[in-house]
Amino acid sequence: MAIRSDSHIARTFDFMAAFLLPWYAIIGTQKALGEEPQLGLLAVVRIGVVGPTAGRYFVDITSRVTPQHFVRGNWFVGTAVLASVLYIVLDALGVSVWPATLVAWGICFSFRLLALRYNWQEPEPWDQHAAEREPAPEASAA
Repeated sequence: MAIRSDSHIARTFDFMAAFLLPWYAIIGTQKALGEEPQLGLLAVVRIGVVGPTAGRYFVDITSRVTPQHFVRGNWFVGTAVLASVLYIVLDALGVSVWPATLVAWGICFSFRLLALRYNWQEPEPWDQHAAEREPAPEASAA
């Protein structure tokens, strides 16, 4: 029997994380949309993002690896945001729960797999200190 390499385990872990990430984001979004009094859309998206990202944080910490949140990643948090927003749009269009869930999940799962496959990186945060060091653009006279 062949012993599986660490790269195989890492690929399996990445696949399962990509599989579950949109589910958790959509479930959080569904629950937030059903709250009374109704929450604002930004709050709904934030709740949809907290579940999968917090879950991944605890998995990474217990696995003794640097949490995905602290390294430049392949659209991890962005996928959760996309799943939440897609579900909200589909819900607003009147699509029922299961079709909306499956469509949003399918798009986001595919997006996450493509991001992993082609190494698409989330954008770097804006470096405020670098912007402070650059001279201000000259105002043009009209």
